[in-house]
Amino acid sequence: MQDQQELISIIIPIYNGEKYVEKLVSALKEQIYKNLEIIIINDGSTDNTMQVLEKQTISDERFYLFSTKNSGAALARNYGIKKSNGKYIAFIDADDYFFPDYISYLYEILIENKSDVACCNYYKMKSAESELSFDENSQIILFDSVEARKEMLYRKNFTGSVYSKLYRSEVIKKIVHSTDILYGEDTIFTFDALKICNCIVYSSKVLYIYYQNNTSITHKKNVDYIEFRKSWDAHSDRIFKYAQNIEPILLKAASAKCFILAIDFCCRIWGKNTNENIALKKDLIRYMKQVDWNVFCDKECKWMNRLLALMSCINNQMMIQLCRVFLFIKSIFRIEIKKSV
Repeated sequence: MQDQQELISIIIPIYNGEKYVEKLVSALKEQIYKNLEIIIINDGSTDNTMQVLEKQTISDERFYLFSTKNSGAALARNYGIKKSNGKYIAFIDADDYFFPDYISYLYEILIENKSDVACCNYYKMKSAESELSFDENSQIILFDSVEARKEMLYRKNFTGSVYSKLYRSEVIKKIVHSTDILYGEDTIFTFDALKICNCIVYSSKVLYIYYQNNTSITHKKNVDYIEFRKSWDAHSDRIFKYAQNIEPILLKAASAKCFILAIDFCCRIWGKNTNENIALKKDLIRYMKQVDWNVFCDKECKWMNRLLALMSCINNQMMIQLCRVFLFIKSIFRIEIKKSV
């Protein structure tokens, strides 16, 4: 590994995070890789986030603190990208945990494999108190742009999340996060970033712990209809229709990704019978019926997704109701997801 002299920018949006600022700053200071530019964007917090941040970082000149009007993580990340000077850029969610060799390891495999993006494995968990245990052995895999996007869309070795990745800044600065989408904008951002990459390196080593936050947009039950409509239209146009019209080699993977998203959105809006919701449900069901047989026949899909597709072929609405029941039981018994993906 070459000397760690190149500047790496870490971009972190934070909103009302005073309860986990100390843990976040501590994990950043513990990073083995020291040549860091840590850009934290206080996204209009109404608690003491900024005061705690200033106190915790005052003695470390690598920290750069900014405050913006509350506009969401996407706009905050775009702001951080503009302020960054590093040759490489990583994103972190403020309430997650990452190991001390998180940045150094990603940098090492990126340089050694002459890649544009380096990805590591992560654990998805519901609480910081959960016990951690995983295989220390790691596997390195190289992908080109097409194969990397397939991996992402099928949710195999890595997903569309912006965390658990280190990017060359020249890649990132060519694209922006979509600020008009509250659900799944990071998937579209990652998909667009991987389009312009020649080589992507993935390691199965777990270096990042994603804690599922029940207050995030992903887990809110009462998100306005228009947010689901905007997100669905964006995914349909920029992933499914893009593959259909521009890169047919990605069509199976894009169909599978949007099929699962359509099920998710149907489950979320099923009981809301406004005219707008009814119209969206019809669009989602129409899409599912369009692709369900192809998803079922796609041997690259995960078996559970293929099973859902088969159920959709038989009785689409019964499949959705079963998914809703499963999600209800999961929420009642607080079933914890503890897995690497």
